[in-house]
Amino acid sequence: MKKDAFTTLGYRDNMIQDLIDIHPLLNNSSDDFLTNVNSDPNIVGGPYTIPQIMDYYSWVGLEETQDYINNVANDSVELSKKQYIEDVVNTMYNQDCN
Repeated sequence: MKKDAFTTLGYRDNMIQDLIDIHPLLNNSSDDFLTNVNSDPNIVGGPYTIPQIMDYYSWVGLEETQDYINNVANDSVELSKKQYIEDVVNTMYNQDCN
């Protein structure tokens, strides 16, 4: 499937909602992900909500699409937020999976 079809057909929106829906199952309430992100002294563009975080994270892997180029890559503020969220999800999210 062409990457642009991923956003055009609404798959990115579905992925955002799926990430929001699964968040409570992955989150550790004693080490809350959202609190950790919003209290990060190096936060870029926050504070964030879970829907905002998942929206930015949903762009991962779609960097070559025209939608990404139009909406994120050509906007330095949006690009810095997306890059921050990608890093923070990959480093701060509870990963106690077996």
